[in-house]
Amino acid sequence: MAKYNSPFHLNGKLGDMKFKNGKVVMIGDEFGKRKPSQRAKENGQEFGGVTISAVALLKALSKVKESYMDKTTQTRAGEIMRSILNEGIGVRGQRLIDVVLHKHKLLGFELNSVDKLENIFTAPISATVNADRNELVVDIPDFSTILDVHIDQPVTHLKFHLAIGVVGNHGFDINISKYHSLNDTNAAIRCLVSSTEIAIGGMVGQTTSLTAQLPGLPVLAADEVLVGALGIEFLEFVNGNYYGFDTDKAMQIIAVE
Repeated sequence: MAKYNSPFHLNGKLGDMKFKNGKVVMIGDEFGKRKPSQRAKENGQEFGGVTISAVALLKALSKVKESYMDKTTQTRAGEIMRSILNEGIGVRGQRLIDVVLHKHKLLGFELNSVDKLENIFTAPISATVNADRNELVVDIPDFSTILDVHIDQPVTHLKFHLAIGVVGNHGFDINISKYHSLNDTNAAIRCLVSSTEIAIGGMVGQTTSLTAQLPGLPVLAADEVLVGALGIEFLEFVNGNYYGFDTDKAMQIIAVE
């Protein structure tokens, strides 16, 4: 039988087949069995590290997770961690996520992408962390509940919430081939305090102060960061009870030390 020599020599992919010099060299599931490139492996490792760091940040503020965070919070936190990783030391795929050195990148992070504290509340705020970095004091000088508060819905009262927690640096462990916290001693320690209800209708008449302390007052190590976030909630007072609104609830990271 005569052998037919095709004038066509395919190279590349056609459906679930791969050709080289006119011959089939790979079929179907074999595509998925190829080892990823070194660059893809490095990207995957660092993506995992960014995700782990973002989750750690949100866990530090987990006492307000259900109240203030939205479906974009973790993704946006991951973007910050990615920017920190991009400045980290080490070989690609194993770069240090140095939150301590770049903690300023966390300041101003809004937990909700729509209801933002910077838009809703415009009065000055001062935040002070003590020397051991286990206490955060927030003072809000006398402000106008009309001029400094910006919402559309009718409410009778507002309330502030202050959440604090601890987050540390993350590094790559070659023994387990993944990122992990370099110091999680105080990662599970957090605190949430709230102000009294403040009536809407004029000046508050005094400074509003909130003090949050980590349980046990641990002295934080050099590779740990105290994170503090201030939130605002609006309420309606009806028949002797306060009812919170689900909208216009905003919280922002205002202190990292």
